[in-house]
Amino acid sequence: MKSVKYVALDMDGVLKIGDNPVPGADETVKELQSRGYKLMIVTNECRWTPDQLSEKLQLIGLPICSALPIYTAGM
Repeated sequence: MKSVKYVALDMDGVLKIGDNPVPGADETVKELQSRGYKLMIVTNECRWTPDQLSEKLQLIGLPICSALPIYTAGM
C-alpha cells in the first residue's frame, strides 16, 4: 500500500451506525494518520452541513474523526 496516500472514509456504516460509533473507528483513524495517510470523510448525507456532521461525530464520542474534512453530497 505504499502507493496509497489518501483514504476516503464513508460516514454511515464505517464510522457510525445511526447515533452510535463503530467500535474502534477513532483508533483506526488515528493509526492511519500515524502511518502518514491523508484522510477525509465522504457521505451522501445532504441534510446537514459538514460542520453539523463534525459536531455530531464529536457528540457521539468520535473526536478524532470529527476533526477530519467532511464532504457531503450537497457540496
